[in-house]
Amino acid sequence: MKRIIFLSLMVALIMGSCSPEKKSPVEGTWNMIYGSWNSFDKTFPADLDGGQIKMYTKHYFSHVGQFKADSIMDNHGCGSYALNGNQFEETIIYRYGGTDQGEKIKLLLDVQNDTLTIRWPVDENWNLAENFSIEKYVRLD
Repeated sequence: MKRIIFLSLMVALIMGSCSPEKKSPVEGTWNMIYGSWNSFDKTFPADLDGGQIKMYTKHYFSHVGQFKADSIMDNHGCGSYALNGNQFEETIIYRYGGTDQGEKIKLLLDVQNDTLTIRWPVDENWNLAENFSIEKYVRLD
């Protein structure tokens, strides 16, 4: 009898410790459906052809894209990220053109169903600038 109780407790402890780890809401692959940037006078897809895919793992992100207006603009890079509620901070490891490697970029992030919205820049108190950039993505997986 003691053996059955002991084995039952062991099975219960093993099953309890094997609960699935909670995934971040951004983990997965996302396809850009809209982009408007405060430093650029064109929006996607209205004024630009092309597109961009963004991928998130547990701690890292990568994006690759190409847009075309009058000329072709490549856009790709990768880095690590931290997410706290809707406060999202990217640390750039590599970006095409190499202008901001090592920098930390603060953004506001919102995931609603299958749509990811990213807005920036924000200040040190996480307040969004009056003239901000926005990108919207839909989940691919």
